[in-house]
Amino acid sequence: MCYLTNFSWDEYQQNVPTLLCIHGWLDNSESFVPLAKYLDDYQLIIVELMGHGHSDHRSLDAHYHLIDWVYDLKLFCQQVQISELYLIGHSLGGAISAVLAASEPQLVKALILLESPGAFTQPEHELATNVHLAFESRIKMADKRVKSATKRPKNLLPALVQMRVEKNHLAAEYAEALIKRNLYIEANSFSWRSDARLQTLSPIRLTPGQAQEILAAIQSPVTICLAGNGYQVIKNTIEKHLDYFTKCQVKYFDGAHHFHMPQAQPLAQYIQRQVIEILETRQI
Repeated sequence: MCYLTNFSWDEYQQNVPTLLCIHGWLDNSESFVPLAKYLDDYQLIIVELMGHGHSDHRSLDAHYHLIDWVYDLKLFCQQVQISELYLIGHSLGGAISAVLAASEPQLVKALILLESPGAFTQPEHELATNVHLAFESRIKMADKRVKSATKRPKNLLPALVQMRVEKNHLAAEYAEALIKRNLYIEANSFSWRSDARLQTLSPIRLTPGQAQEILAAIQSPVTICLAGNGYQVIKNTIEKHLDYFTKCQVKYFDGAHHFHMPQAQPLAQYIQRQVIEILETRQI
């Protein structure tokens, strides 16, 4: 699993707050680069989930499941010997972070969800249909994987960036950074670096009851940061989930689903003053 840091491991200090950042679906570490510039007083680790960015793909006989990404992060923290951290997750990264916070309470000092409800659920009565649709998407993806490895003319890149600008309401500089990190770029062509299997459907998701159990098990303080023009389905889901958290605060920022990129400075200030400084002061 690939990751970026603002420090070298031989200088890692257990007494300096460590922030572990988890990006969303089909994104990569570039998602948190703008925010990292304003949190440089802390030890930052920006991971790239398996299948994304510069991280490896899972084996050909495997698929991508949320719970396996949680396990990847648990192993990573054990291997680098991190005993306590602040966990920041965007969108899907927030759902992954919530499960890690619930299952490893001694590890997570605070959970910060960016445009994420903490869990994406599915009613029990939709399970059989969803399994069928998920398996069908895997079958269709077999051919698409070959196409994703095909080299395309480099002059198509601007159009690709513009599509991301329009879809995610992002400034071109942010859209371009996210896209290029997911590509192999050569002199006159490019191909996808990220795994096409990420676009297949998940056969099994948490039920509403299971989501409640996970979120209620989170012992650390939870901060939910939402975008004023973010996805309405996320806002609606959070309204249902708020009562499950033991300690939770909600803050709105200007922008769309990827608000944490253009709003990096005010978001960083909020995280520093309303989460980290408060908890670090209590510890002293």
